[in-house]
Amino acid sequence: MKKVAIFTASLISLSCSNNKITTFHLLKLKNDTTLSFLASSKHPTSLEISIKGYSNDSIYVDYFILPGGTFDTVLKRDEYYEKVNFTVRKFKSTDCNLILKCKAY
Repeated sequence: MKKVAIFTASLISLSCSNNKITTFHLLKLKNDTTLSFLASSKHPTSLEISIKGYSNDSIYVDYFILPGGTFDTVLKRDEYYEKVNFTVRKFKSTDCNLILKCKAY
């Protein structure tokens, strides 16, 4: 029983420490922008995009519509490719400053 607990704890430790975070700073976003990065594993299953910043009107991040205002949110979706691509569209926004922290695992 003790060996199982030690193995489980080490497995959880290894899987959590392997999540590399990629940061994008989008200041004065004027055009739609496609962002790319490599996942921390060869076969990811999840994507998390942490968003902080401001937009004066609605924007799209990936397939999510965010209303204008101040952002401090996390978007999650399935991801199955090692090279992750997603698009930030300014939609109705004319003034947008964002910091996106992304990880796929």
